[in-house]
Amino acid sequence: MRETLEAVTVAPSGKAALDRVARDGPQPDVVISDYDLPGQLDGVQTAAALRSALGWKVPAIILSGDARAEKRRKIAESGYVDVIKPVNASELAQLVQQLLAGPPFAAATSTAAPPADAATAVVATTIFVVEDDEDARDAIRILLTNAGYVIKAYASAQTFLDSHRPGDRCCLITDVRKPGMNGLEMLARLATAGSTLPAIVITGQGDIEMAVQAMRAGAADFIEKPVDAEALLTSVRRALEHTADPAQRLAAAAAAAMRIAGLTKREREVMALVVAGHANKAIAARLDVDQRTVETHRAAVMTKLGVRSLSDLVRLAIAAWGNEVPPA
Repeated sequence: MRETLEAVTVAPSGKAALDRVARDGPQPDVVISDYDLPGQLDGVQTAAALRSALGWKVPAIILSGDARAEKRRKIAESGYVDVIKPVNASELAQLVQQLLAGPPFAAATSTAAPPADAATAVVATTIFVVEDDEDARDAIRILLTNAGYVIKAYASAQTFLDSHRPGDRCCLITDVRKPGMNGLEMLARLATAGSTLPAIVITGQGDIEMAVQAMRAGAADFIEKPVDAEALLTSVRRALEHTADPAQRLAAAAAAAMRIAGLTKREREVMALVVAGHANKAIAARLDVDQRTVETHRAAVMTKLGVRSLSDLVRLAIAAWGNEVPPA
């Protein structure tokens, strides 16, 4: 058990905390944050972004002078320790020691019950599925219906566009390759019409360049075939959350940028070319190095960023760079 803290690092805002970790590299054992912070990130969002950037669920204490149930619930559901102001210094120090003494993931486990309106929030959401393959369309429809969503399925992009009317809480799932109007063209039509409908595109395995193009065209996420059920459900939840709360997307972007900032210049160059869809041999020729060097840098990128697949690497790059992802 640690008796004293080795150092304390302070920051005036959530963004400043993320920037400081990215610049100076401190690895906090405990995060203490006020709930109400200046800027676009509150204390809960800041703690979530730090966890994402650090790659582990660092224990967090959220301080707040607001005792409203909604705020208390948000803190509890996130798995953080809720402390109401005014704060007693000795009690806070004791709480920090308890968190340091416990297993690193213990503080991230929330025992709070879900909000009473959690089920109705899902039921009120309509998912549009645009897929020309009937079997694939039915499989997605059954999966999402069982998860509590309202499903409207279409065999073609044009049929969907002809019938679509903007709604308050919706999400689109579409295969990027289909007869007639493809998924990218459909996203472009939606963007021209001013639509903010979050879209998830389904791509073939290894079709990373097209996945990047889709996300540049406005897609919120992509899923590779064969479609994994849990991955699709997670993608839908993430797309809906980011649409409902833009600050969550900002937090994810800040965390992703912080992680990438830890790479060397050459590693970032290799990462950009990998994300753009280039093979190792082509990257080696472009950077005028041998292929083994590219493979070494590529492995270092995956390890440092804590990603296990090329798909995860692309998502991280899109989150950090957005439409500034270097072209192929």
